Amino acid sequence: MTRQTSALLERNVSVTLEFATRACRTTFSQSTKTTSHSMTSAQQNHQSIPRQVVTAAAHALQRWENGREATAPTSVSKPVRSIVRNLLFSVFRHRARIDWAIDQLASRKVSPEALHNILRIGFCQIFFMDGIAPATAVDECVGIARKKFGKKRAGFVNAVLRQALRNFSPGLQDQEQNLPEHVKLGLGQAVYDQWQTLSKTQLEDRAQTLLAEAPLTVRLRDRESTIGNQWPVYLKPLPEFDWAPDCRFYHCENPERLFTGEDMLPGGFYVQDPSTALAPTILAPNAKETVADLCAAPGGKTLLLSDLSTGKANIIAMDRNTRRIHRLQENTDQESGIALVAGDAQKPPFSHAAFDAVLLDVPCSNTGVIRRRPDVRWRFSRESLSRLVELQREILNSAAELIRPGGRLVYSTCSLENEENGDQIRGFLDGHSNFELISEQQIEPGQWHDGAYAVKLCRKSQSSHGMDKCALHPSEG
Repeated sequence: MTRQTSALLERNVSVTLEFATRACRTTFSQSTKTTSHSMTSAQQNHQSIPRQVVTAAAHALQRWENGREATAPTSVSKPVRSIVRNLLFSVFRHRARIDWAIDQLASRKVSPEALHNILRIGFCQIFFMDGIAPATAVDECVGIARKKFGKKRAGFVNAVLRQALRNFSPGLQDQEQNLPEHVKLGLGQAVYDQWQTLSKTQLEDRAQTLLAEAPLTVRLRDRESTIGNQWPVYLKPLPEFDWAPDCRFYHCENPERLFTGEDMLPGGFYVQDPSTALAPTILAPNAKETVADLCAAPGGKTLLLSDLSTGKANIIAMDRNTRRIHRLQENTDQESGIALVAGDAQKPPFSHAAFDAVLLDVPCSNTGVIRRRPDVRWRFSRESLSRLVELQREILNSAAELIRPGGRLVYSTCSLENEENGDQIRGFLDGHSNFELISEQQIEPGQWHDGAYAVKLCRKSQSSHGMDKCALHPSEG
């Protein structure tokens, strides 16, 4: 694998969905032509493209309701999966308005949830998407409901969707004055309640940013690379970000050409949001230091640690999940200074004071990346936040034992919540007088980047006069 191809490997669900949103504005008639030469088992059973899409989307939403990833079955063709990803992204993004509209029209509570999801799919296709006639969307949803739940519930779906066609305009714009505030902002009730500490303007600005499509950005790994005639015209340089002055990021205006590999990219690129450069940059790895990245997959921050040290730091990258370790290996297999370890960050398999520096990018609520993971609007709850805060605390306490005196610990999240960020660190420092806060930054989501938080802590060492102190890293002197 070349460094060029490593740019294509960090394709988590959010990036794939965002790619689908921009690059797959495919009509169902076009999809029929595309897939006519590659028949799936569903097509062989004479199932239409629109029916395949609705069936696959309903399946994916049911997986999500059961706590799993919202993915289409692998049995459908690639073009259909692309349309399904686009549809799922839209359902999660617009679910506040969709659910409000369903509640206005349904004569009773919609049950079971699988039936509710079929209605959501229909509303999304009719009011928030192009490429399928509203009548066709109704017919397909009714057909799926009849197959799964029988004639009576299919009639209910038909009545609700056809009443919606008569009463609502595209995007439900004609209902704006009737919408509750959290619905106008496109937020789940729990997220809206969580953010009530913000001013009205701050809340509206944040919500508006998170409703926009996230840009696809890439980082140039080799800053010394020259820009010649081969430079793809669809990569546009972004302004320097103050939290990552040593990184060069570009906006990709043609994801399809990037992901299909039509162009060989000079210099080596990695698909990466600029906010993810915050934590590695403030850790500032030095040559010959031993550095641990304890929650490393898929590897973007690990690679940046290597790049910042010009490949001269000794980096241990760890993750607990086998599938994620595999992705981490794919993304780092050309890096001689990176060793991979499978392990649990709550109980890391390393000796006391083993590292000069540790990067701890902990599991979090992901509220800073809602543009890329719109389902976070609906996963978030105070209960899940409390569980995450406790998990983060355990991981942070364990990581602290791995830092040598004078060494650095960088804790980071892609969350906007104080409980996971500043409050978490204040609590840690209250119980760890041998650590000192060196620097801290919260990034609010913006046009070209997601939200993120990072803090650098130093483990104090004993001076010759018996005083505790932190040895400054060369970049801080």
